[in-house]
Amino acid sequence: MWLAGCAPDPPAPTADWSTWGATGISVPCEGPCTLTCSGGGEQWEETGSDFEWTGLLPGFAYACTLDGPGGVAAFPVQLDPPPSTLAAPVITGTTSDLTLFNQVRDGDFPRAILVDGAGRVRWWMDLPDDPNVGIEVAFLPDSPFGRVVLAGGGDTVPPTMFTLDGAVAWSAPLLGVAGGIWHHDAAWLPDVGLVVGLSEQDNHRPDGEGTWTGFAVETHDPTLDQRTWSWTSQQGVDNGGLPAAANGADAYHANSVQWVPDDPEGEAWWLSLKRLNQVVRLDPAGAVTWALGVGGDFALLRADGTPADASEWFYGQHAPEAQPTADPNIWSVYVHDNGMDRPNGALFSRAMRLDVDRAASTATIGWEWTEEGWYEPVFGDVDLLASGDVLVTMGHCPQCPGAPPERGSAIVEVDVPTGDVLWRADFTPEESMYRAQRIDPCAWYPQNRTACPG
Repeated sequence: MWLAGCAPDPPAPTADWSTWGATGISVPCEGPCTLTCSGGGEQWEETGSDFEWTGLLPGFAYACTLDGPGGVAAFPVQLDPPPSTLAAPVITGTTSDLTLFNQVRDGDFPRAILVDGAGRVRWWMDLPDDPNVGIEVAFLPDSPFGRVVLAGGGDTVPPTMFTLDGAVAWSAPLLGVAGGIWHHDAAWLPDVGLVVGLSEQDNHRPDGEGTWTGFAVETHDPTLDQRTWSWTSQQGVDNGGLPAAANGADAYHANSVQWVPDDPEGEAWWLSLKRLNQVVRLDPAGAVTWALGVGGDFALLRADGTPADASEWFYGQHAPEAQPTADPNIWSVYVHDNGMDRPNGALFSRAMRLDVDRAASTATIGWEWTEEGWYEPVFGDVDLLASGDVLVTMGHCPQCPGAPPERGSAIVEVDVPTGDVLWRADFTPEESMYRAQRIDPCAWYPQNRTACPG
């Protein structure tokens, strides 16, 4: 539901504020029409018909004019303020981009929240109630259902596409292929038009003795509303690609999956297995071909080329992101290294880049960033931006064991050569956060001529 303005002939009805918190207006007009609105120091404009805008500033009044076949009408739009539990972050630095993230505050519903570079809330949506804040959220400008937010993970939320007014456009089944809950990750594969997600599966030894918690990777076609492919950790155990585990263990704790179509060894899935402190490559035939990390297939080197200690690997990692380089044999892997159970006992988290040389079977620590006192055993994200900067989500889970009670989440944009923080959003220790995504403002609200003059 959207807040409606008024058309010149006949007057448009007014509507209540959306229960999904969409900061938008809907203005009907049989075009061609031009709608302009000014407020909050911004100018919005669009020519067309039946306008739907989202991303206006909550709590602000806008003066709007609709010029159409029936004449010109001026009308005000007053947007309600956000709920009191939706607190804006403290901002340092500048950016023209938008930032989308998920958050839970003081036991309230989990939410997807969009802020601008000044930290002002531009949009929010209540997510399905889930005891685990680890729900992935991502804006998709060109899904089969138009502009949507894809959400999924936590402990129970199936991959779901929400329109920006909060309606469900598509959802995967409530349970995954092996009858387990969904968790941690959901991603859109635009080249093939599929959604990939992680679900849970009970595993057993090849002889049938002992059971432990495993996982499944599965893809869904939202247009056809059907599952198109799946692979389970049980298959990995059976073919020797994954180790068996102790009875009752959470053996792998898969927490992200990336489809890498231009992998020089052939298209493949790269899976983050937190409990193994590894990123593994899974080929389309279902074979685990190598592992990057502790006990894996690559020697770890420092930036100067000298061998690194085992404690310098990533531990309890989240959200690895593979990126090609000019050398087809070398790929950069950006990792949020939580540092959980680091063998030398050091308690620190960091963002890092490993330059992985397939031919030499080495992984070189090409870049790392941290700050004093930063240690968070769970959650987090690292994204390479188009500018070459890195967006680091310093996630926080106040109810999780080992989490520092005095330190809140932060989202920081880091200049790679210098390590300088160009932009930073700080949150209170009571707020949980998992991951974040940067968004071009022209992709979200092209009608905002102040942010998107073109």
